[in-house]
Amino acid sequence: MKRELYLLLLSALGFSAACDKENEPNQVCMYGTPRIDFRIQGKVTDPAGNPIPGIEIRNEDRSYGKDNTALTDEKGLYDISGSAFSPEFNLSFHDIDGPENGGDFETETLSVKFTDEELTAPGSDSWFNGTYTRTGADVILTEKNSEEEE
Repeated sequence: MKRELYLLLLSALGFSAACDKENEPNQVCMYGTPRIDFRIQGKVTDPAGNPIPGIEIRNEDRSYGKDNTALTDEKGLYDISGSAFSPEFNLSFHDIDGPENGGDFETETLSVKFTDEELTAPGSDSWFNGTYTRTGADVILTEKNSEEEE
């Protein structure tokens, strides 16, 4: 009885803890949560339009144990890809080197919500919902106010 309650709880959460193919060859073994693959490209600039190198972009979803990150290059361009649990998640933009890149910039968040038009490869089953691609996801960072830091 205790095992059945445990399995019921796990299945309600989207997990399967028991898969006995040896004794039950027709059993379907599934676990986890549906996912998407994504690729997002853009440019990070200051309010004057100057590119900002060395900005770290993070997928705050951090799906499947991966810490998806990217850095802007000398032209402020970034390209981040990975997996997410949903076509809706947040990317955060962090100035990790302070004034070395021309300023000390505030952290910004970009809310991503992929549309059907951005689906570049359909999913293969109910666990993989496809690949989404977005270009032109540009972000403008503002400098930190030095008075707030004091």
